[in-house]
Amino acid sequence: MPVEYRTHGLRKAGATIAADEGATAHELMAMFGWSRLAMAEIYTKEADKKKLARGASERLSNRM
Repeated sequence: MPVEYRTHGLRKAGATIAADEGATAHELMAMFGWSRLAMAEIYTKEADKKKLARGASERLSNRM
């Protein structure tokens, strides 16, 4: 397996974990050296979806 694939996977995992822990798109840009906001927003949007889903699930659980 070429080295660049492994490096990309590590970078993607790091960005995913950081976003899941609350890092902003601009923080991800600084951490990973990205110049385009769109790249960082890939990770923050997915983290936001997970957070919203957890919140909705908790609200449903509390009603029962």
